[in-house]
Amino acid sequence: EPHDRGLLFLWLAVLKDAQLEPVRQDLLNNHILSPDSLFGVHNRLVSLPPQIMDSYVEGLLDGVGDNQNIIIGELTRRLDSSVPTEGFIKYDLTPVLVP
Repeated sequence: EPHDRGLLFLWLAVLKDAQLEPVRQDLLNNHILSPDSLFGVHNRLVSLPPQIMDSYVEGLLDGVGDNQNIIIGELTRRLDSSVPTEGFIKYDLTPVLVP
């Protein structure tokens, strides 16, 4: 599914892109990204030149298994209610899948 690949891409960008290290720390410390961190991911990704996107994505996907335990662990924490939910997340779990 295209959306699933997009979600994986976001997770890997947060976990592997050295420019997003503060965002990675936010995720690992709080188990969910703040709005500011999500906006930082957006800004980083839209600032990348289109001609390098293929190699950027390939670099993220290289060794995807190295981050599998982190991703599964963070999602599990959210689904077992150890991370507080608010607003519409209580009624739609789709946002839980976004870093």
